[in-house]
Amino acid sequence: MNHLKDDESYQNRILSWQGGVAMFESNPITGVGAGNYTYANGTKFWPGSGRKHWLNAHSLYFKLLGELGLIGIITFGGYLICVFRLNFRLKRELQERNASAFLQQLPSMFNIMFCLLLFDGYAAHNLYRDAWYFVGALGASMSLLPMLTDPVKETAAGQIEGGAPVSADGEWSPALLPVLRKQVPTLSPPA
Repeated sequence: MNHLKDDESYQNRILSWQGGVAMFESNPITGVGAGNYTYANGTKFWPGSGRKHWLNAHSLYFKLLGELGLIGIITFGGYLICVFRLNFRLKRELQERNASAFLQQLPSMFNIMFCLLLFDGYAAHNLYRDAWYFVGALGASMSLLPMLTDPVKETAAGQIEGGAPVSADGEWSPALLPVLRKQVPTLSPPA
């Protein structure tokens, strides 16, 4: 096989991608629905002549385009932008607080993982893989670290100073745990 024209697998993948574009053109707002790419390709949108193939997209971008349409593109794009911004902000905050070198580099590693997933998405339908959400959750949970290291002090009047502020509706923050631990009586074992 000297030419890609002779490679049936490659040609079917190109046809599958064209089917994804046809799905978007048919349903630009919502696409054909999550998980329906293969079914839609095999029944209605296969652009090739002869026998229809029930192929998946093998591309994050065409799967997103065909299955979820504009709503999915905007939502997934918004998710990526939020996580990238969170990681950049978190890296800056950790550097300002002189956190360990490892912690300072973690947000950059998370962004690199997202870039690798986006690169891998060229030839893999990884849209619904949990790695996207697992890495985002790691970054979000790391964003709580600076808040938990803020010093919390109790004034002579019994008010709490420093740390994360208490919300307007009176909910407590994890940064208040040291103060709460001091106020909760502990039982010592009987002698």
